Amino acid sequence: MNVDFIIVGQGLAGTLLASALEDIGKTFILIDDLNRYAASRQAAGIINPITGRRYVKSWNYDVLENYFISFYARQNKKLNQVIFTEHEILLCLSSIKEENDLLAQASRYEYSDKISFIPFPSNILSEHRSAVYSLQGYKLNISGMCDAFREVWIKQGLVWNQPFDYNINFDQEKIKYKSITAGAVVFCEGAFINRNPYFNHVPVIPNKGQFMLIDKEDWKGSFSVKDKIIISPTQDGLWVGATYEWAYDSIEPDLKAREELTVQLDKLIKAPYTVKNVLSGLRPTTKNRRPLILRHPVHSKLWAINGFGTKGSSIGPYLINQFLRIYFKNEENRFDQW
Repeated sequence: MNVDFIIVGQGLAGTLLASALEDIGKTFILIDDLNRYAASRQAAGIINPITGRRYVKSWNYDVLENYFISFYARQNKKLNQVIFTEHEILLCLSSIKEENDLLAQASRYEYSDKISFIPFPSNILSEHRSAVYSLQGYKLNISGMCDAFREVWIKQGLVWNQPFDYNINFDQEKIKYKSITAGAVVFCEGAFINRNPYFNHVPVIPNKGQFMLIDKEDWKGSFSVKDKIIISPTQDGLWVGATYEWAYDSIEPDLKAREELTVQLDKLIKAPYTVKNVLSGLRPTTKNRRPLILRHPVHSKLWAINGFGTKGSSIGPYLINQFLRIYFKNEENRFDQW
């Protein structure tokens, strides 16, 4: 079997890359064993224009927005389902100072058109808030998108549901892996790149995140709520999270995370609710929170795309575009659409 690319990992990065390659007529095989701790299977997929308690606009957001809106609109059309949409985020503020800071930063960073004051939703939120603002963001159903594409590509014989064993044969022009001959291998392994003998030196730091799925019968509407935690509706219940853990003994979810999230949840919303499950995953992060495109210093046909962190939904399309421009450097003008 001859293909242009072998893609290792079918999380967010691998799926976006495969879809982009498909659109420009390049061939690929995806190798992925559905690791249940991959961040793409656990993330809420919320795209928030502002970040942190300083309310600054997210890194490079205006540029990223141009890429991800058009890219995900094409995925909606390709899959004939809505996996990406505009999404309302309710920002909960605890003091007049926080409200003043938000409004000042909205003017400074030019996102005043994206926020608006709303009446306090006392039927849902606890009374310990100064004000609530509605923020226009976006939401990507990451796991739904990955699963939908996987189903299509399995039918086409393009997915190998198995681990990658890193036994690669190199020659001058091509790469040979088992029965596949390919022009390049692109590793999209997220936090698990540290087990890759070709790229285990890269500055990717696994960060454990845990979240809960809850039921709350009186929750109406499709909006998300953001305070110290995020509450966001999914088809399986309300997503509540997430923790950020740099040191951990196990990838498995634990009681400590449930207690930490429950304390924050009880401060944020009114009872009753029912905890259905606690889940965990590993995020691929970098020290400066910037994503990575890597080419192996010896084996030039080996590449890695990594470091999406918590901003993968917004960063992904832009980074895939940059990879295409770098890889197909002699065909630069072909990728203006990305």
